[in-house]
Amino acid sequence: MTVPSEHTRAVIETRRLLEQLAHGHAHLSDAQLREHAMRLLRHYPNIADMRLTPTRSRFGGRIPSRSVTANNVAKDRRDAA
Repeated sequence: MTVPSEHTRAVIETRRLLEQLAHGHAHLSDAQLREHAMRLLRHYPNIADMRLTPTRSRFGGRIPSRSVTANNVAKDRRDAA
């Protein structure tokens, strides 16, 4: 089971990897990159997890979201699997 702190760490580390790739600073072989991506995806939030996040940003604006119901969450979990 992935806890929220692991989701947060995965998102931060994924951003860091994408920035390194975008700026040409990630010197990884294809195999290393795939392995690193799989480690990040292990705890990366899936669609169902993202739907359960708060609907307001920390800046006070409303974040558009689909209504969260048990059926929608179950469907998102099936889609993510």
